[in-house]
Amino acid sequence: MAADPTVRAQSAALELVERAARRGEWDPAVHAPDAIFAMVTGGVMHRLWFEQQPLTPSWIDVVVDVLAIGLAPRARGV
Repeated sequence: MAADPTVRAQSAALELVERAARRGEWDPAVHAPDAIFAMVTGGVMHRLWFEQQPLTPSWIDVVVDVLAIGLAPRARGV
């Protein structure tokens, strides 16, 4: 039997956040982890429930890449 979509969504979202943090792509002191988690969870739930598509490694990579761009350190005053 397949795992509950909510459990799969939470697991996938946690994986995305942890991968980005391990790669040094965001600073939890600057960008609150709960806000990032909410954004990732929303994307995962949309993928599973509305699109009814699987969470593939390539989809996860795209989400992490997009978050990394948004969370990347920026020069002050730019």
